[in-house]
Amino acid sequence: MSIEEGALLHPTSGTYGHAQLCIRNQDVAVAEAVNFLQAIDCYNHSRVRITTPLSHAFGFGFGLVSALLSQSTLLLDKVFNPRRLLSNEQKKSSDIIALVPAMINILSRLGEAKNLNLAPATFYAGAPCSDKKRIEFEQVFKTRLYAIYGTTETGAISTNYQPNMPGNKGVGVPLPNVEISIRNQSNYLSLNSGVGEVWVRSRSYMQGYLNASVEADEDAFFNTRDLGSVGDEGVLELVGRIKDMINIGGRKVDPAEVETVLNRIPHVMEAAVYSGVGNNGLEFVQAALQFAPGHILDPESLTAICAEHLEGFKIPIRYHQVNTLPRSASGKCLKLHCPDWGTIS
Repeated sequence: MSIEEGALLHPTSGTYGHAQLCIRNQDVAVAEAVNFLQAIDCYNHSRVRITTPLSHAFGFGFGLVSALLSQSTLLLDKVFNPRRLLSNEQKKSSDIIALVPAMINILSRLGEAKNLNLAPATFYAGAPCSDKKRIEFEQVFKTRLYAIYGTTETGAISTNYQPNMPGNKGVGVPLPNVEISIRNQSNYLSLNSGVGEVWVRSRSYMQGYLNASVEADEDAFFNTRDLGSVGDEGVLELVGRIKDMINIGGRKVDPAEVETVLNRIPHVMEAAVYSGVGNNGLEFVQAALQFAPGHILDPESLTAICAEHLEGFKIPIRYHQVNTLPRSASGKCLKLHCPDWGTIS
């Protein structure tokens, strides 16, 4: 796609699995700034600490742009040093902190039993955060943890947090300039009711990718490749990524559902669920787990617990104990680097 004069290029890590450059003209860039203003109504001459690089969409948009627009003070940590961050926050706390889930886990372990405080509001993006980890973080630091959702293609941010929503349900409601459409629900009947593909239309939607095609319909709705549903209060609840779904004889397994069950087990620090492929060419469910010190893998016990909460086809048939789960720089679990991912055995 050609670039008109004055257009901006925004790098994206790739909704479709590889890095791209998004093209935005000046009007669309202004609409993106408006989205940020609407989504950061908690910002008002605040002290805002950003722990992700400004090259990351979350750091640039939610950090630099939002701070400038709200006349806030931006505190930028060039390198994530959890002990230094906690020390600085005790000297003079921020009003808002932006993190990714991998940082949330590390900070919770360091802050436990030390009676430390963090900013009243903490936001995260880039990867899911389990209820177990969220509740632990909020209890340790006496803060509220909110999810931010969006894609670079549609203007980096699509929903607004809900400060009064019990249990911090979902990832918020669509911004005034954003529409969300849940599609192809019939393909995901084995998941929760109402779950389908999340398509987004926004006034800050890009003109297109540089030298690449875009999956959008004639009404400019963009396929985010996420799965989710919209509740009665208009709150978007995410289920997972289309590419992460495991196909067991035509029935879909949501890894996040299985991970929720495994993560509730006290001695499981974190679990990653993903597909394997048997020598018959069929997919099966497997899991990599990080245990608390002193605990070892007990497949029979794990299977018994899963059987209490999951349908039989969703129960992992293979478990792997790992020291840590592999992660990207933004905190996403790299399941393709987990044991036996995609192998035939």
